[in-house]
Amino acid sequence: MNDPMPPIRRAVTPDEIARSQEGRRRRRSKLGLPPEDGLGEVFADEYIRVSRDPVLFPDGLAGTYLRIEERVSSNGVTGVVVVPGSARGLLLQRTYRYPTQSWEWEFPRGFLDAGKTPVEMARRELREETGFVALSAKSIGRVKPNTGMFATVAEVFWVEIAEQPGAHDREPGEVTMALQMLAPDEIWKMVADGQIEDGFTLSAITLAAARGLIPHSA
Repeated sequence: MNDPMPPIRRAVTPDEIARSQEGRRRRRSKLGLPPEDGLGEVFADEYIRVSRDPVLFPDGLAGTYLRIEERVSSNGVTGVVVVPGSARGLLLQRTYRYPTQSWEWEFPRGFLDAGKTPVEMARRELREETGFVALSAKSIGRVKPNTGMFATVAEVFWVEIAEQPGAHDREPGEVTMALQMLAPDEIWKMVADGQIEDGFTLSAITLAAARGLIPHSA
């Protein structure tokens, strides 16, 4: 099925851009916020780039749209999620996430590095975060965790792992409390009980089930 033309388009002419800025100022004024005229790239570091784009909406209104994207991509892919499996089940890690101030059960994942393919990053992230070596890796799909703001596209890999891990090589900012091998029915129970809330992990579980790699929830 062919998609219709984009209903929200980027403002390009000087008049359209001026209208977008004025629309943004009016909206901020209604919210009691100070003026904010910056367009284009408003923040960047080694990981992400934040842009404020002037846009035109379907109803004729003009304003701005915030867009966050990772700095490195390969054919549209900006990160990877690894679903590590063996005869004993699937491997989850208990990781502390500073933005949510919480411990989360997750599959390993990470940004793409310059010059690395997604499958190379999947193998490396697995080894660095868990110490397990990938015996094989295949792509099972892509996920977009927050299409309302992030341009993130993560490729999900089903990875067969060795039975025993080696030494991990986590970055200093990565804090993992535990690794646990779980049967699919145990993972589905954790999903139902609200123990797994990470969007990447939930999406990867759904993809694995849709591909017939694990049973669907009972």
